[in-house]
Amino acid sequence: MLSGLLVPFFNLTARKGVSRVSDLRILLLILGITATPLVLTGCGSGEAYTGKTVTLSGKVTKGTVPVTDAGILVIAAKSAAAFRSDLTSDGSYQVQLIDVVPGDEFQVAFGPRETTAGEAAVDAAGLPVSTPPQLPKRYLDAATSGLKLAATGESRQTQDFVLEEK
Repeated sequence: MLSGLLVPFFNLTARKGVSRVSDLRILLLILGITATPLVLTGCGSGEAYTGKTVTLSGKVTKGTVPVTDAGILVIAAKSAAAFRSDLTSDGSYQVQLIDVVPGDEFQVAFGPRETTAGEAAVDAAGLPVSTPPQLPKRYLDAATSGLKLAATGESRQTQDFVLEEK
């Protein structure tokens, strides 16, 4: 049906009383009307938003000493969505996890703190220089850290992490 409507618009010879600009406007209108339902339904898997926002908080220590020179990275195993937060001066953190359902699993890693030029040394281009945290390398990658957690279904969840020296 649509192809029958579009055929006249591909005629390169101008018709009497109709300009190519009018043809183009009508074509765009037809395409807009037919494409709108496709855009509104999206190209996703058809799954609706089913989760909720969860506030994950806790404290990170290396042995008994709070870790302060790092940021925590929480990665959803199912979707690979990543959420992060800097650790505070006492090693605590708070991360907002989005679209979480009970039982969702997450992997955890650590990386440099997010810094601004005002609080860190800057390079020649004026960009902040990030210093890797003083942690064993295995904690810098979620695949090797061995740190995991599962969503409980509560809107607030607490998870402390005690990192080994090696």
